[in-house]
Amino acid sequence: MNNFKNELYSLKKALTAHQKTQNLFKNYGIAVLCFLAYFTLVGILTVVFPELQLDAIKDTRLDTMIKENPLKFFILAVILAPLLEEGVYRTLIAPKPWEIAFFLACLTLLFAGRFFPEDVLWWLKCIISVLSLVIIYKLFRELLPVQLTQQVCNILTRFKIPIVIISSIIFGFAHVYNYVDSFIITLPLFIAIVPRIILGLLFAKVKIENNGLPWAMYLHAINNGVIFIIAYLNYSNQPL
Repeated sequence: MNNFKNELYSLKKALTAHQKTQNLFKNYGIAVLCFLAYFTLVGILTVVFPELQLDAIKDTRLDTMIKENPLKFFILAVILAPLLEEGVYRTLIAPKPWEIAFFLACLTLLFAGRFFPEDVLWWLKCIISVLSLVIIYKLFRELLPVQLTQQVCNILTRFKIPIVIISSIIFGFAHVYNYVDSFIITLPLFIAIVPRIILGLLFAKVKIENNGLPWAMYLHAINNGVIFIIAYLNYSNQPL
């Protein structure tokens, strides 16, 4: 009897995981539709208001990295960015206690990363960053009071909708540096970061619906992975 119950539980768990995976790709489909609508609108704005010079706003970092070091771009954009960015921007949305520790660990690592020597090999910096993140996370898990952490989680969960909106906007504005060296906001730049704000909302949506931060990371990785493939193929097909 117990074996039958265990098999039934495993089947239910598998179906739940299947449904979550379906929801993951459904949200990516929504993202694609949003991108199509966005680029259509940008195309119209470019024709109607040429003075905005929207076609002059380009993600120069992406172009440079995909040409100079595709492997570096893949690891940073498809692996580390989903891990760290979701750890900062989505952990406080209806969080679990471990996510509070992960949020603090990601913030600590990003702050400490400012003091990394510039001449350190990029792949070595990635390895050190991941190992440091694990250690810092473990420390916060041990040091944070369980009861206090749960109280913080309960409070944040009550305000999850405002947090979703605010974190998505901050996530979008953080990507201004993809286009310019210093933080400035102009109408063309704001229009350029709108897709990031939309993605932030979708990452939060899938986290809430699938009840887990890893699902937001998966969606983030899928999105960046598709961008990497398109950019790499486009560059590979260009004449030398």
